[in-house]
Amino acid sequence: QEVTIFGSNFGTNPIVTFNGTPVQVASATNTTIDVLLPVGLTLTEPIALSVTNQATGNSASRSDLFAIVQNAPL
Repeated sequence: QEVTIFGSNFGTNPIVTFNGTPVQVASATNTTIDVLLPVGLTLTEPIALSVTNQATGNSASRSDLFAIVQNAPL
């Protein structure tokens, strides 16, 4: 599953983790990151998102952005 993260100062080669688990960055700009969540990744709330800009070494972490929602059957 792909997740898009919006913000600023990400750089073009960030390191992204969800609850400490590194995820694959599909693409990144200074303001947008598309990540691919690995199959079988189990997340529990609160979900902590961490982004590190490798060029500057700056990082930010938030745990109030995501909630687990069950998909309703169609």
